[in-house]
Amino acid sequence: MVRFLLPSFAWGILILLLYSIPGSDVPSMDLWGVIGIDKVAHATLFAIFVVILLVGFNRQNRSYGLRRRATLVAILIATMYGAVLEGIQGMVFVQRTTDIVDLMANIIGAFTGIVIFRIIYGNVTHA
Repeated sequence: MVRFLLPSFAWGILILLLYSIPGSDVPSMDLWGVIGIDKVAHATLFAIFVVILLVGFNRQNRSYGLRRRATLVAILIATMYGAVLEGIQGMVFVQRTTDIVDLMANIIGAFTGIVIFRIIYGNVTHA
């Protein structure tokens, strides 16, 4: 089962590394003057994270219950991970602050990941 989740672990580490980039090294660009590119990046990272989690959960054969509840588990993991990272961002990482709007972008991205997964794979109990 773990081998199917290795890609999601790796993606989670990538997200952590991106969160740890000092604030002065992060470009501040606005997309269309409304949405910061940072928010789009947050949503994209967490959408991909949820897709990878769902693929892993659906490919494993040990737990039918996990496959059946894959969507709920993926959303919970992504949301909690995003909340923890946002919470510690201002305390641990250099020149970074906790931002509720970033957390909202993470959550929107997580739900977008479900939509993307269902477009690609349909509503399946295995991928």
